[in-house]
Amino acid sequence: MLKEALYPRRHLLAGVLSLFLFVLALWMLHRELAHIRLADIRLALGQVPVSGLLLAAASTLGSYLALTGYDVLALRYLGRPLPYPRVR
Repeated sequence: MLKEALYPRRHLLAGVLSLFLFVLALWMLHRELAHIRLADIRLALGQVPVSGLLLAAASTLGSYLALTGYDVLALRYLGRPLPYPRVR
């Protein structure tokens, strides 16, 4: 009965729930990061060597390629291969 009444409005409910979760996440981030200043972040990043930043960027790129590579392999296994740019 309740399910039948809510079913026609499921898209609206999904949108409201998504918006609520987004606002909740923003509020939680604000609460957690309120004491951190931008100058502190800049100072901390300035203390990281360039080689460390480059290694972090290369690792991030490698992780992204591995993740999308898994998707390519899964689609091939399912018999629905797609070109790599389409999978990204």
